[in-house]
Amino acid sequence: MGYNTARTQWPSVQSIPDSTKNLIDSYFNLLDTNSDHVGDQLVSEIFTPDAVIYPGPAGAQPIQGSEAIRSMREGAWKVVQKREHVISRVYVFDAAASDLLLLGEVKQVLHNGKVFVGEWAARIRVVYVATGDEADGEKGPDSGSNKRLRIFYHKGWAVSEYLFSIKMAHFLSF
Repeated sequence: MGYNTARTQWPSVQSIPDSTKNLIDSYFNLLDTNSDHVGDQLVSEIFTPDAVIYPGPAGAQPIQGSEAIRSMREGAWKVVQKREHVISRVYVFDAAASDLLLLGEVKQVLHNGKVFVGEWAARIRVVYVATGDEADGEKGPDSGSNKRLRIFYHKGWAVSEYLFSIKMAHFLSF
């Protein structure tokens, strides 16, 4: 596991499959990676073809589908030099551990040298998708040998003061 989940407190009452932990770790590691290939990796390794992302702040338009997810990364590093998401706790809603609430902190270093640290929460829902022809939409809760775990829903929330600080820093960086 990477730094994103190295100190995560996973639930002790219910077991979360390693496949779920690894998917979450890979996802947040990709979000913290400044590369032109991250959008492609998110589409091919992390999300279902019809996945929906509701980014914070409230009222932001949802991002849905492979093409939208791929292109959402295009402006991710415009003002940010370095980003580190660290997940502190994970809560489980269902017995299959497919509906999760994550709590964490993100540190962002901007190109102008300013550093912002803020708390966030995210609801992530995962599902197994048939391999070979993932576009056919065949989904299910079981982890059969021909299926891969993918995220099909992500809704994020960030502390409003943190978001305001980032917006102000972006405004002041010009």
